[in-house]
Amino acid sequence: MLARAHFRVSSWSTSNSGWVVLPHLLLLFGATTASLSPVQAATVESPPTGLQVLKVCDQMGHSIPCSSATAFGFFVFAKDGQTQLAVMPSCGEFVGVLGPHEGLIIHLGWTAPVAASVAIENLGQASLEISAQAESVQERTSLASGNQREWKLTVTDDSVPIREKTLSVKNLSATASAVWKGRIRYEAGSSPTELLSLTPGDPQVTPPPVLPPLAPAIAAAMIEWDWRLQDELDHPQVSSSKYTAALNKIFDRGQYVIENYSQQGLRDAEWFQLVARWNELRERWHSLQTELGKADKSGDAAQETVHALWLEARRVKRQLSLRDPALRDRKIAFVKHVPSLFSHQLTQYTGNCARPGGGVNLLDFPGQSMACTDLTAGRLPQGSFEFCDVSPDGTRVLFSFCAAERAPVNREQALDRFFHLYEIALPHGTIRQLTSDPYDDFGAKYLPDGQIVFVSTRRGGFHRCGQGPCPVHTLALCDSDGRNVRVISFHETHEWDPVPLFDGRILYTRWDYVDRNAVFYQQLWTVRSNGEFVQAYYGNNTLNPVGIWEARPIPGTNAIIATAAAHHAMTAGSIIRIDIRHGQDGSRAITRLTPDALFPESEAPVPNRSGGRWFNPAGVDSVSALPSEQKRFPGHCYRTPYPLSETTFLAAYSYDGLIGEPDANQVNMFGLYWMDVFGNKELLYRDLNISSLWPVAFRPCPNAGEKQGQVASKAITAQPISTPTRPASFDVPLGKNLVSANSHTPEGGSLAEESGDEGIIFLANVYAAWPQLPRERITRLRIVQVLPKSTWHKNQPTLGVPNISPGKQVLGTVPVEADGSALFRVPARKPLSFQALDEHGRAVQIMRSITYVQPGEITSCVGCHEPRHLAPPAKAFPLALRRPPSQITPGPSGSRPFSYPLLVQPVLDRHCVACHNSTKAEGGIVLTGEPAGRYSASYNALARYVPYSDWAGKPGDFRVVNCEPTTKPDFFGARASRLTQLLLQGHHGVELSQEDWERLYTWMDCNVLFYGTFNLADQQRQQRGEAIAGPDLE
Repeated sequence: MLARAHFRVSSWSTSNSGWVVLPHLLLLFGATTASLSPVQAATVESPPTGLQVLKVCDQMGHSIPCSSATAFGFFVFAKDGQTQLAVMPSCGEFVGVLGPHEGLIIHLGWTAPVAASVAIENLGQASLEISAQAESVQERTSLASGNQREWKLTVTDDSVPIREKTLSVKNLSATASAVWKGRIRYEAGSSPTELLSLTPGDPQVTPPPVLPPLAPAIAAAMIEWDWRLQDELDHPQVSSSKYTAALNKIFDRGQYVIENYSQQGLRDAEWFQLVARWNELRERWHSLQTELGKADKSGDAAQETVHALWLEARRVKRQLSLRDPALRDRKIAFVKHVPSLFSHQLTQYTGNCARPGGGVNLLDFPGQSMACTDLTAGRLPQGSFEFCDVSPDGTRVLFSFCAAERAPVNREQALDRFFHLYEIALPHGTIRQLTSDPYDDFGAKYLPDGQIVFVSTRRGGFHRCGQGPCPVHTLALCDSDGRNVRVISFHETHEWDPVPLFDGRILYTRWDYVDRNAVFYQQLWTVRSNGEFVQAYYGNNTLNPVGIWEARPIPGTNAIIATAAAHHAMTAGSIIRIDIRHGQDGSRAITRLTPDALFPESEAPVPNRSGGRWFNPAGVDSVSALPSEQKRFPGHCYRTPYPLSETTFLAAYSYDGLIGEPDANQVNMFGLYWMDVFGNKELLYRDLNISSLWPVAFRPCPNAGEKQGQVASKAITAQPISTPTRPASFDVPLGKNLVSANSHTPEGGSLAEESGDEGIIFLANVYAAWPQLPRERITRLRIVQVLPKSTWHKNQPTLGVPNISPGKQVLGTVPVEADGSALFRVPARKPLSFQALDEHGRAVQIMRSITYVQPGEITSCVGCHEPRHLAPPAKAFPLALRRPPSQITPGPSGSRPFSYPLLVQPVLDRHCVACHNSTKAEGGIVLTGEPAGRYSASYNALARYVPYSDWAGKPGDFRVVNCEPTTKPDFFGARASRLTQLLLQGHHGVELSQEDWERLYTWMDCNVLFYGTFNLADQQRQQRGEAIAGPDLE
């Protein structure tokens, strides 16, 4: 028996359909549309057996592309012209818009017996012509405004599946656009496993297809769909309890909005009208709850009533929320961005991982329309855009751009691609390139003094803990026209997201893993705008979240807003508020503004696309129940928060889950939202084909045209826009260091040169320490320079037995006065670490972090790892301040450059080799300097007797075996060494000189390294006992 499809045209009774019609979308964006109602059939993840949208065509039969796949579950078929079709598959619903005399054809298919109906309602003023055809049967009808029609379809046999049938809709008007909606319904006993299915676009295609601006009716339907997702009303069989929970939440949160804005003085007539309407809806809900409790108030009619109330309450709450005084008269600049090829904190912003697509945009009327202006369309080559900031006067927008015709295959393929800083004058002015040269420059912000702070790879070096290349990027400055570029941070590894605080300091994220776990410690630091006075701000000993990025100060407060994110993924996670008055570490300072999203990697695993996952819950003390949103949308995430006021902010949000290393995230994950601290969230903009990020709200300058001319005149001397070419310095084999080509700053001198510049450091009291120091006289500080890695990959080469250790060399020691104070000179522009030494020259406490000074800087600290909020205790004038600053007394030979063969082996040759050599190895120990494997015989024998920091090379909990996050006195180095104890107890009459002890203690306290360089050729010379000039990069 052949399968047969029967269409029957009939009038559509609202009371029979269970589909309530409300003209609510008109009030959202001025569109003449009506509601999309609750759904009735089940949706499960399985092969579709119901209706399928095979394709959508215009009236000429040309295929119309579908937007990209997304967990958002809202898809749009659109191309040039006004014809658009929005489809919500899980609910089997459509919303369509047709321009004058335009039409579209929906091709439907089936794969199993089904009994369903397709209902169409005309919501606009134009008449529609609708035809439905299956095999040779065709029904055609005209549909005037406000009318509805239903076509019933029955397929009784699946032996010959019906592959393709059509539903055509045409606008009969020559002047007016048409708006219509459709819905699929299944008869009882015929509900399929999926209401409706379609094949969306590929969310990894780059550059992504450009989706035309959405018609107001489509944008309004998208906003309503977002409400349904938030309230868990997006699925079939919506229970009354779901509506009750949704409405109670709506009214609770809406009341907070009213109280908040009323306290801010919102008093105009429109506001009072909205509040009055809100109070009416609240009263109606209270009454309706009582009525629904009665036995005769149930079924479809009751649910339609509740749905109508929910819809109206949502609409009014949106209008209340978007009356935000902090958003009034403001535009939003933002960037459409394709996430990088490789999802990781270190690779998300560099040009070698950039995928093409996007641009800088303005949302002209946030909350009123999704219409936006693309400021860069057609004005730059194909490429990738990221970050943006708006000048204080509202006339210029900073952004970063990297020319890229296509996505690279891997990180090594596109080493000639770089992000540079650009600036565009508003509203449609000149674009000028501010920086160039073979470096990545990004994350730029305007500073109050007119300078620009940004992140740059100009400092040189690479990360230590994985497969490279991952160039180090740290803070840099330039003048407003892009000139006078200079590095201001000499940290040994990565930094992100600089932003000015209200007190003039720069807040940023710094990765601080000197001899500590590499996953954690991407937390917040501050520095003055000239690069002086580097300080930990929050979280340097906090393990949950694993890191904090995208921090910004909150107006009117001492707090900041930021993103708690993962290490092994791009920046995305949960939005938090941090107030360091409640602590500079730990959870008391954190308020979760988006508690629906767990902290990724520490509280929720981050998967990759090959079945692996990244999960490091060391900082999580207890596991609480999963938020419902986390269950429905695993890995859903927020990012790029922008504070509007103490209570409201903008942020990007994704229903799609975050993907971790080594894969790429979906191109179209994020839309832009207005949010508040009470849990309200309203969609402002979403491009279904590409992510929208980095929102910045600003008030346009009333004299923008005049100022634009001034900006454009300065552009005459700026560098022209061009596609960067591959520099010869990058034509090197994989694994060879690139520092010789990268160790300079244009117009700023050589970073590799020893300039002789100095700064001065004052230590008030070394005994003001946490953890407390033992009762031991501290006589000196050892100053250790931490060396950036100058080669691409982890442990290629190693420096000693500690895993992925940073390099070190000893500058020397300075005296500590009897009262614990010290005043001394140090070289500028070097990453420095300190060790507090006892009277024998052994480290009592070791600093596992770095600091640095600028030339001429005078800086101070209270004590040794002291709480940052403490001031020095009142006491007599410090002794160190009664004398000139101390000069550094150099360390023993072999400590700079660091070389075990030159530092330690001479001691062993004098005292040990006679009994511990290859022919006479007492105790089976050989202490000769002969090369043995990567190191030497003596090194291989002695290193195991010294406790050294090695976060990934020791078995056990790193918090215990590597003493994290806080370093305890006497845990590492000479004072805790079995070797020290053996020698102090007397070892066969061996008597060491003071110099001998200093050499051994220096080696043990410097994490038992063997080499003082990452240069493999120089390491080979050091292994042979030869001296080298020094490390490639300092």
